[in-house]
Amino acid sequence: ISQSHPGVSFSPAPPISAGTSTVATVSAFGANPGDTVICNPATTISPGITWSCYASSVDTVEIRVHALSGGGLAVPTTWRVTVISF
Repeated sequence: ISQSHPGVSFSPAPPISAGTSTVATVSAFGANPGDTVICNPATTISPGITWSCYASSVDTVEIRVHALSGGGLAVPTTWRVTVISF
C-alpha cells in the first residue's frame, strides 16, 4: 500500500552552511514508524545538499537536509513524500 503526498511544506527553510543540518516534521497521513518513506524536493536542489526521511510517528514524516559543502545553501520548501506500508 502506498500513499503519496505531492506537496508537503518544509518550514522553516533557512539557508544552511557546510556541515550543518535542518529538520522539518511534516504531516503524512497513513505513515507509521517502520514504513518505507521516499522524499524528493519538488524543485531543483543546490549541489552539496543531501537529505533523508523516515516515519517518525503515526501520520508524521521527518525530513532532514544536510549541507556537505558551500554556504548559504537554500533548502527547497516543497517536497514530495511517498509512504509505502507492507
